[in-house]
Amino acid sequence: MTAVAALARAMSLPGAVTFDMGGTTAKASLIESGRPFVSAGYEVGGGMNVARGLGSGAGYPVRAPSLDIAEIGAGGGSIIATDVAGALHVGPASAGSRPGPAAYGNGGEHPTLTDANVVLGYLSAEALAGGHVRIHPELAVKALAGVADELGADVLETARGAYDVAVSGMTTAVKAVTSERGRDPREATMVAFGGAGPLYGAALARELGIDTVVVPAHPGLFSALGLLVADVERHASTSHTTEHADAGALGREFDALAAHVDWELRSAAPHRDVVVERSLDMRYRGQRFELRIPLPPGPIDRSTLVHARERFHAEHRSTYGRRSADELVEVVTLRVRGRVETGVRLDEALAAPLPPPGPERSRRCFFAGQEIDVAVIDRAALGGQPRPGPLVVEDMDATTLVPPGAAAHRDRLNNIVISWSRP
Repeated sequence: MTAVAALARAMSLPGAVTFDMGGTTAKASLIESGRPFVSAGYEVGGGMNVARGLGSGAGYPVRAPSLDIAEIGAGGGSIIATDVAGALHVGPASAGSRPGPAAYGNGGEHPTLTDANVVLGYLSAEALAGGHVRIHPELAVKALAGVADELGADVLETARGAYDVAVSGMTTAVKAVTSERGRDPREATMVAFGGAGPLYGAALARELGIDTVVVPAHPGLFSALGLLVADVERHASTSHTTEHADAGALGREFDALAAHVDWELRSAAPHRDVVVERSLDMRYRGQRFELRIPLPPGPIDRSTLVHARERFHAEHRSTYGRRSADELVEVVTLRVRGRVETGVRLDEALAAPLPPPGPERSRRCFFAGQEIDVAVIDRAALGGQPRPGPLVVEDMDATTLVPPGAAAHRDRLNNIVISWSRP
């Protein structure tokens, strides 16, 4: 999500919903004002891995600072099957990288989302990854035929049903980091990436009422690009449970924490400037969960604490739907985050010239119960003027689907920008 945060800052996006879908999982998080949410813990081993919200409590808690990400078992390798009641399911079981989807021809027999996308025409029936992965569409059809027989449907309807089931499941992950945080996803822009994310981003956004989807250049490698632009960071914290915080005492403790992270960062990067940010974990007295409230730079005084309490009340109302100015507010933890900027510019990397586009081609795709001819182009062939869907845009590392009713153009950073028109 580091790359999305940098992209949001470069595009001046006030809010961004990140959607990263790969081979086995789909992940979502929320970026506000160019910054991701950070949680004090995480859960693993549940049906959906989350840091907080209604889905928490189903897995095993890990008490370590982490980005607030919701993760479900839905990816290109997720297996399509029916349950004992005859209902269609996608994942969380996966075909993995070996044998992988049936269409890869490596011995896989279980139908996967990748097989469904091949059958639907959304993915090339010849090769993926710049021609390095050969595709066998007849094997995808054969794998899906068994599920289709169980449903009493044809293979195309079954493939589209699996696509829709996957979209429905992924809305749960997005809602875990938006609606359950008191944020309206319709007010954000979706950034879709990963090897499979661009195939589903527009449909998922439509389901959530999001008008705009951004598919960055190199979508399959976008997370790795985030490592190049990530700042070097050190964190320090100390407990400080009190209902009547003393500004002087807090200032001294913050100074000690800041000196510690400053020393660690200067040891690792002696010729770089260190940026120190401070925050307080606060809660109403008797609550179990805290909210992290950032503090402005400068000395800690009484006005700083008054401002922090006001921000806490506002954040509590945004997150939980209520505020109570008459209740006592506890300061629980002091936190300091020190960072050294890498100097690598994400916008410069994305805006690099693209390879010349190949010729426009077409293939049959299945939408709304019928097969139609759809134009297939390279990213470089997409211009600055919106082009209406249906449209398929192929990169070396991912394929972007622009459904009927949407339009797409390429911006100055080589992003594919998909827009839904409101009815």
